[in-house]
Amino acid sequence: MKTTYSSRPQSLNTDSKLASLCNDIKNNTQQDNFSMDEAINKILPFHEMLQDLNNTSALSFAPRMKSLRTTFQQIDSIEKQFDNLRATLRENSQTVNSLQGNLEATHNNVNKVNQFLKEPRVI
Repeated sequence: MKTTYSSRPQSLNTDSKLASLCNDIKNNTQQDNFSMDEAINKILPFHEMLQDLNNTSALSFAPRMKSLRTTFQQIDSIEKQFDNLRATLRENSQTVNSLQGNLEATHNNVNKVNQFLKEPRVI
């Protein structure tokens, strides 16, 4: 009994067809009239189906991968912006500390001047 595969299988559930195909090829290879062309013709529809599935999967994932790449690039950019903000905050904190020190020194100098002005002087 020979099974013919005239058209490409349309269903993804092809396990039984593939098993039948393998048995046919195994039986045919054990016969004297084995034809490699016939075996190739039986395998070709499955090969084409797998190629179509592979291409479809690649095409459907490409936009998602591009979107993910863009998202990761945006995340990297945001992380760099945060790093820059942290550096700016550190610099600003150092500037504030320096200004506080200058303000305290100025306040001390004003107090010294006020104290000096309050002291009696002899002319």
